[in-house]
Amino acid sequence: MALASRSLNGRGFPLSILNRVSGPFARTLAKLVEDSLQLPVVGCFPEEKALHLESRHLGLKLPGENSENDVSLHAAGLLEANADVERILAIARAAPALSAPGSPFPETKAAPFRAAIARDEAFCFVYQDNLNLLRAMGAEIVPFSLLHDRVLPEGIQGLYLPRGYPELHAGELSENVSMREDIKKKLQEGLPCIAECGGFLYLLASMEDMEGGSYPMAGFLPGNAVYTGHLVRFGYLELSEKTPRFLGVGETIRGHEFHYYEATDCGSACTAGKPVSHRRFACVHETGNQFFGFPHLYWPSCPSFAEHFSDFCRAFGRKEEV
Repeated sequence: MALASRSLNGRGFPLSILNRVSGPFARTLAKLVEDSLQLPVVGCFPEEKALHLESRHLGLKLPGENSENDVSLHAAGLLEANADVERILAIARAAPALSAPGSPFPETKAAPFRAAIARDEAFCFVYQDNLNLLRAMGAEIVPFSLLHDRVLPEGIQGLYLPRGYPELHAGELSENVSMREDIKKKLQEGLPCIAECGGFLYLLASMEDMEGGSYPMAGFLPGNAVYTGHLVRFGYLELSEKTPRFLGVGETIRGHEFHYYEATDCGSACTAGKPVSHRRFACVHETGNQFFGFPHLYWPSCPSFAEHFSDFCRAFGRKEEV
């Protein structure tokens, strides 16, 4: 049982909905809340197994893997039956207009560039703030699919391979030979690239699926992606480079790891430090303007990371124009 309350404008007009509570207990609890907290209770949301979201080894299943429309309609029906919707709307209408803050990232005056980002069923996890920061640096974000497209988009000066569930699509990724070969060729030609976790695994020689089958991947990096069957590493970290390339001298960037896979060669260009245990370990492959490793990095924690990547992309574009 939980109590969910929300201030619609941060200065008043609060309301509450009792979550996972129903029947006489909801009416009793609502009276206690209103008498003790002077907080209007506009309804309740009963426990409903049909609304539970399924999960897997790395978290919740994706929206497209659930019967999203059916769940949404069922949730709406439950809310309508157990809450005073008209009262909710009346409180909302009485609240003053909200003002949205502008972008926290100052836009650059440097030349624009095109950066391709993998976005499909296999590569679906990316921090929106990372993309917003990259756009502020002058990037035109060009989505593409490692599963369905045959080659990289034309005219790009950078490549970002984020996280996701490539292990669930290892066979399909491997069968897309033209994409694997094109990415390897472009990276060998010096295309600036950042690849994190699943994107990093895609660039290895091979990847196991969760049943033990092995599939060739892009083969740009040494080593193989191996399924361990258990959580290898989980939690926050802070990353520093041994030789500054993407970070300035003395700078660090924050992120986290969460994976059941291990790579037979995780790289050694960076040192990761855990904030509580202070344990340190080597990770990440770097080749000049390319960065590949397990950590999910939050770029705004060190904006120069995105700035250096953007500079690498512009430099590559100028080279391509010659």
